[in-house]
Amino acid sequence: MYLKDILLENVASIDFLDVTLPFNDDGTPQPIIIVGVNGSGKSIFLSYIADALVEFAKTAYRDIVPGHSPIGIGSPYFKISGGINQKIGSQFSIGLLKFIANEKTFCYCDHSGNVDHTFYIDKIKNRFQTIRPLAKVF
Repeated sequence: MYLKDILLENVASIDFLDVTLPFNDDGTPQPIIIVGVNGSGKSIFLSYIADALVEFAKTAYRDIVPGHSPIGIGSPYFKISGGINQKIGSQFSIGLLKFIANEKTFCYCDHSGNVDHTFYIDKIKNRFQTIRPLAKVF
């Protein structure tokens, strides 16, 4: 499974980050390097990737996380989601990630606050198709 797109807005110290990761012609990912000063959001960026992978694994396997309940009750988490990650003074925060594996697409969404879904449809540019039906939840 490869990360293809990540969009983070109003998350901790990240105002806006929208990256489509590079791939070779044969479909293999190119390496990337994440650099920045302390407090710029490198760890937040990586925590979204790790959380998405753990959440995907929890839906596929019952034993991926100790204490994981098949119905989601009492399920431990990798990172705290929602308003605690929302940038102070902002009306919302959102994290969208798109992974690809064997020509299948897997999308992850974490959001809090009031997101104008009509405005956000333009920002996602048809990249997070499986999240689109949830747009009105934003």
